[in-house]
Amino acid sequence: SLSEIQQIAARMYRLGVVQVSIGGGEPFAFEQLEEAAKCFVDQGLNLRVLTNGVGVPKERLDRAIDYGVKNFSISLDSLYPARFDYICEYDGSWNEAVSSMTHISNRLAGVSGALPTINCVVSNLNLEELPDMVRFAKEIGFAISMLPVELLADEKDGVRNWEARF
Repeated sequence: SLSEIQQIAARMYRLGVVQVSIGGGEPFAFEQLEEAAKCFVDQGLNLRVLTNGVGVPKERLDRAIDYGVKNFSISLDSLYPARFDYICEYDGSWNEAVSSMTHISNRLAGVSGALPTINCVVSNLNLEELPDMVRFAKEIGFAISMLPVELLADEKDGVRNWEARF
């Protein structure tokens, strides 16, 4: 409940916590995410919301920002829409994620302390894109975080197999 979240936020503040990240699954699946985020922001904690940005109404992003959320991490593993849709197993995921990023970037432009970030899982599917991913992030006012994935050899044929690890 929100009252329990308020208590947790107050305890975290008293313990000296300075950074809280809310992830999931998809945190915007929680209908009261924005109000929950406000509990942490009101305690003076630096809050980051980790989302894929897919299916998130702009009104909810706006409400979170209006409540003081300045840091979002959006998952984006490719600049190629078809490739990203394949990775996410959802047609249109690239368009929705980039639309959310653009909205966040526009809303947080010039906001002191804001650090929107792209989370990019590095794999055999996107190795050649990494320099372009960095340039893209910079162009839209985002930082980028590269998350390495251990690519294990396929037991059947001894080759590296991204599909088996994904």
